[in-house]
Amino acid sequence: MGYGRYLAFRAVNSLIVLLVALLIASLAFNALAEKTIEAIINDKVNQVRQQLAQRHVEFIDVLKGVKPRLLEWNITAKYKDKTWNCYLFLDNYEKGKLGNMSEDDINGVAEQCYLSYIKMREEVSWGLNLPSYVRIMLYVWKSLTLDFGEARMKYPQFGTNEIRAMVLIAMGRTALLFTTAYMINVAIAILLGLQMARKVGSPLDRGVSVIAMISASLPMFWVAMLLIYVFTYQLHIYPGVAMEPMPASIKGNILEELKWWLWHLYVPILTIVLVGFGGGAYATRNLVISIMQEDFVTTARAKGVPERKVIYGHVLKAASPPIVTSISLGFIGTFFGAIISEVVFQWPGMGSLYYLALSNADVPVLMANTFMFVFLFVLVKFLLEIVYGVLDPRIKASR
Repeated sequence: MGYGRYLAFRAVNSLIVLLVALLIASLAFNALAEKTIEAIINDKVNQVRQQLAQRHVEFIDVLKGVKPRLLEWNITAKYKDKTWNCYLFLDNYEKGKLGNMSEDDINGVAEQCYLSYIKMREEVSWGLNLPSYVRIMLYVWKSLTLDFGEARMKYPQFGTNEIRAMVLIAMGRTALLFTTAYMINVAIAILLGLQMARKVGSPLDRGVSVIAMISASLPMFWVAMLLIYVFTYQLHIYPGVAMEPMPASIKGNILEELKWWLWHLYVPILTIVLVGFGGGAYATRNLVISIMQEDFVTTARAKGVPERKVIYGHVLKAASPPIVTSISLGFIGTFFGAIISEVVFQWPGMGSLYYLALSNADVPVLMANTFMFVFLFVLVKFLLEIVYGVLDPRIKASR
């Protein structure tokens, strides 16, 4: 298979993965919506009943204001073991054709009709009046066309209710924190990993290995709370929150804005680096050690190639495909944050947005978040195939 056909095959494969992932996500979120939204609708119906009771409003009066909807949605209600067509009931009431029906029964039927209308109105608003398969396909189609619409709930932390803008704002904030920390992590991990591989069994190798095991076992949010306690309440050199309104006096002053951001972000970045650098260094070390045992490394050393060139010119190049894969896939995750850690730092990013949307069963926001993650994952995976062709000449082979 030629390299061009190989990339075309991978592109088609990536598109299929994207569609399947969106379909699975739509199935899951549709099931979540059906269960959670029903509870929300029931709460809404109870609120309406209580509000009208407190205002001493007659249900038959409010029912008149929604008469066209009663016909359009064919609203029915059950009262005293009898099912009533609400439009016909109201029409007969207005024409005086209810016979000897008591006022209590009239208000009873009107109450049930109006509450049935409220329930149907909410179901239409949430899309529950559509068949499940239609809702699922709509979720997939709207995700592919980036037509996310507006959020069901209010999210004042993001300054807008338009989902696409909200997700981009949240991704930018999360990238500012997590991507910055991840890039620092990657640099430290590669440099430390190479030095550990060159000096296996040295104090550096053993020390970082122990640190890697300890740091990997510590929850990030726990380390975050510990550092906040030290830097905020003991040393008083950190504001305690990662994001708060910027003072108007420094807006427009690039240097002062940079200082302001560094003051708010150095503890969160320090937390992420402390938790992650050891594991990355240890993984790089093991990968480099396995490559250093290959024949081409032994041959290069036998030819008298300087050790520095062996490490950075031969070993690191051979190790670059798996290292690039690990870095790229980890890079994707930095755009989506960490739910608990963002809550601890009070950082309104993707993790916080996902948590809020999940708590409110806001399916359009959940689908937007999921689509962005799947899309970036598939895109980076496809780009890696192109990079592999540059780093590994065997992929370019026609046979």
